[in-house]
Amino acid sequence: MKKALKKIVIVLCAVLCLSTTAFAAEMDPNVARAYELDIIYDSLANKPKEEITRKEFAETLINFYRKTTGRSGITLNIGKFFDTRSVEVVVACELGLMQEVKENEFNPNGYVTRSEAALALHKLFKLCSQPIREYNGYSSYFTDISKYDNETKLAINTLRANEIMVGSDNKFHGESHILVYEVAAAMVRTYDIAVEVGFEIDGKEIFYNQTVEALVDDFGQPERIDVNQHGNKRYVYNNADASKFFIVGVDGGKVKEIFSNSTGFKFGDIVSGMEYSKIDFTDFNTVTTSAAVINGEFYNLKFIFAVNENGITVDSIHLYERHKVTYNNNYNSTLASSIEKELWDMLSIRRIKSGLVPFHKDSDLYASLKRHCADVSKSFENGNGTGLSSIDRVEKDRIKYTSILENKLSIRGDSVNVYEMIMKEVGSRAILSSTTLKNAAIAASPINNNMYIVIDIYK
Repeated sequence: MKKALKKIVIVLCAVLCLSTTAFAAEMDPNVARAYELDIIYDSLANKPKEEITRKEFAETLINFYRKTTGRSGITLNIGKFFDTRSVEVVVACELGLMQEVKENEFNPNGYVTRSEAALALHKLFKLCSQPIREYNGYSSYFTDISKYDNETKLAINTLRANEIMVGSDNKFHGESHILVYEVAAAMVRTYDIAVEVGFEIDGKEIFYNQTVEALVDDFGQPERIDVNQHGNKRYVYNNADASKFFIVGVDGGKVKEIFSNSTGFKFGDIVSGMEYSKIDFTDFNTVTTSAAVINGEFYNLKFIFAVNENGITVDSIHLYERHKVTYNNNYNSTLASSIEKELWDMLSIRRIKSGLVPFHKDSDLYASLKRHCADVSKSFENGNGTGLSSIDRVEKDRIKYTSILENKLSIRGDSVNVYEMIMKEVGSRAILSSTTLKNAAIAASPINNNMYIVIDIYK
């Protein structure tokens, strides 16, 4: 478990202090780390205590941009400035991170103030979808920034709230020139917040906040692309392979969610199917016999457990962004379709793991359940729906069965939330393990800003 924490605990880098006595050795690892990540060049790594020039700062910004987005960061407008031919300088200006001092003049050898750096870094981290918390307080951390415009004050306070840049004696000292090691520490701090948590799927690592390009390079194209409750894309991988199945939520070109109930996931010492009694829960924030959660600063990591003949074991893993807002208009037919498909995948994988054959998808039963969903929706909307229960609707549609089991849920969430609810309930889990009921259908519908889901299994 201690090994795993190296991935989930945010790396505590030295924060940016103004004090003239702060040129301590602990700053050097940040410069070395930034150099290792190709964020700063060796010319900067060799002068960590010096003021950074505007050209060097622009190069560092674009190196971070390339590293975290996977984009090329190139331009054809290389002749924009008469005093520098740096591609990075031009791209930094085109992206709105820096500005020219005069028309066609950049002043590459000038220096960068701390307030200018804060504004540029704040823009950069938002552009690269880094998971920093936007400051929303009423008062400032510092007494000397009232002269700046609101955008700069927000940038300074946001970076301070995330301990990316700090000052001294309640002052930010925004007119002082920023030094190389300060820039390196800001870059490393933000980079490590973004990428250090992840786990393995069938021996390959996948990380929170990695780029979609990196995801596709490692795992190839997904079987399909759905949506989640936040309206973001969901990449579905290996939905028929019990050892490799996983889904990935994507926002802003970055991985923001990972779920797997396969046999092939691994986080530190915790692996799929591991016995509950063998897990070290010391560093977990919440532990029950149905789930255990580690709360990160920007994400949660949840393990979902299963109760079976082998006792309580690890069934699935879910890494997801904290404090993510879900809007009512996300609950639509597109999400309903995604829930139906993803939940079918999850339940099929669960049955394969249990040594059972996946259910046969019954198209007639599905059509009947969708009509039942429409009945319920009409009842909510205007009170004049038929109000037929799902079983009544199935019988009215003349679907023949000798026995049938059913699970109904109304939830504000998506397929992962539904699956977790099913695993938590004894009766719902029992339905999954049936050896006699082999035909099934799953129908979902947005009703009253929630998702209504019906699962019927019969023979």
